[in-house]
Formats: sequence, C-alpha cells, structure tokens
Amino acid sequence: MKKLAYLPLFFAPLFSAQIQDYKYIAVPSEMKDFRKNDYGLPKILKQKLNAKNYAVLEGKQQEWPAEAQNNCNVLSAEIANSSSLLKNKITVNFSDCNGRQIASFTGASNDKDYDTGYPDALNKALASLPESKPVQKDFAKTEAPKIAETPAKTEPNSTTNSKAEIYSNGTISLSRINLNSKQFILSNASSSVPFATFTQSGKRDVYHCKLENGNFALGYFDGNDLIIEIPTNDGNFARTVYKRAK
Repeated sequence: MKKLAYLPLFFAPLFSAQIQDYKYIAVPSEMKDFRKNDYGLPKILKQKLNAKNYAVLEGKQQEWPAEAQNNCNVLSAEIANSSSLLKNKITVNFSDCNGRQIASFTGASNDKDYDTGYPDALNKALASLPESKPVQKDFAKTEAPKIAETPAKTEPNSTTNSKAEIYSNGTISLSRINLNSKQFILSNASSSVPFATFTQSGKRDVYHCKLENGNFALGYFDGNDLIIEIPTNDGNFARTVYKRAK
C-alpha cells in the first residue's frame, strides 16, 4: 500500500506536457477578446509559431494532416486581453484536448495606443516561446510488433499468443506484448489498435500509459494486478484493476 500513497503526487509531474512537446497549434479565425478589431494579432501569432517550427492549423479539422485528426496531438491557442489601466497587456494561452492549460505567455507594453501597443505586447509575450521539439508519439510505436512478421506469419503469431500474459477486468481480456525492456502494450484481439501502450517511468513498476483514444493515464503494478488510473474532469481518478490470469 505504500506505493499507492505517493501516486496522486506523482501523477501530476509524470504527465506534465510542455508546449514544445507538440507540433500542431490550432489558431481560431476569431479571438474572443478581439472580435471587433484583432489589431493584426492572429497574424503575428502565426508568424511567431512558424518561426519556432510549429505547424499552424486553421480552417476545418477534416482538412488538417492525418496526425492532427487526433485532437490530443493539437494545442489550441487563444489571445486574451489582460490589460490594466496603465499598460496594454496580452496573454496567449495554449490548451490541450482536455481543456488543460499547457502554457501561458504574457507581455505588456507601455505604448497606450491600441494599434501599436497590442502588437508590441504580443511580441514581448512570445519572446520566450520555445522551439517545437515534438516528442515521439506512442501510437507510432505500436507498429513495432509487425517487425516480427516472417513469411510464415501464422506460426510466430501462435507462439506470441501462447507466451502472452493475459489480464482481465471481468469484462474484457487483454494480452500483454512486450515491445522492449521499457515498453509493452495491452492488445485486444477484436481491435487492430492496442488497447493501451505503457512506457516505463522513473519509478519502478509505474508507467506512462497512452490509451487507444489518445488520452493519457497512469499504469502501475500492485502484485500481479495491473492498475490503470485515468484523470477525470473533477480532478479525481477513475481506477480500473486488471487481474493477471493464472
């Protein structure tokens, strides 16, 4: 039970994504705080993002690249007016698919003229924007099991299944397939997409977990049980226990 005690504290830093982990940024055609006059702010934002190697997404989602069809691979940008009586101030917020704020940048300008003060504040806000260095996506790694294919495909598959560990929550049964010493997947025979991909964290028997829907969770072992905890919108965790078949 000692292992369970630190999990709520460990969960936050484990999945604290950073803006530079993403490639795609969606920029809306209209900013809530600047509907009447955008002062050229969206154009500046897109230029700054492109300069830092982010891919700016606009228009209809169905026209976006295939990788961006998964909302969790995209951050949404919003330019907010946070001005005070003395200064023009701009805040740029970046949120993920769950509405969580991943990054926020604020800049202020002493220029009180809106036409020049707002752009000046935005440029200052984005001066510290890091360069995009996307992390390796887990779904790209799920193709690794195909490397084991040989001209006689049926025999290797039967061997893999006979050695696979089976875990069940009473509703579905999943096979564990090891990709390497630090990564494994849970596979559902009825789906071509892995149910979940687990990557070892810095803690023993605790894993970064990416589900088939693209959401992130926490996975860890408690004896022979594999437990997955998914963060909920109210700040709690939905816990599911998968027992290893004997």
